[in-house]
Amino acid sequence: MRRVLVALLLPALLAGCSSFDSINPFASSGPKMAELQPIQATANARVVWKDDVGKGDPYTFVP
Repeated sequence: MRRVLVALLLPALLAGCSSFDSINPFASSGPKMAELQPIQATANARVVWKDDVGKGDPYTFVP
């Protein structure tokens, strides 16, 4: 039981510690992404073709 508890808590602890840059030695201090600029629509979209493909029953995937 103790091994199961350690096996469940250790990944959670490591994932939690990696989210703090100050205690993560592998954290990147490289360039940050630029903020996105707003874009203006240059065209109007319209539906030119539409069709029904039926129901997806029984929701099974067969390769």
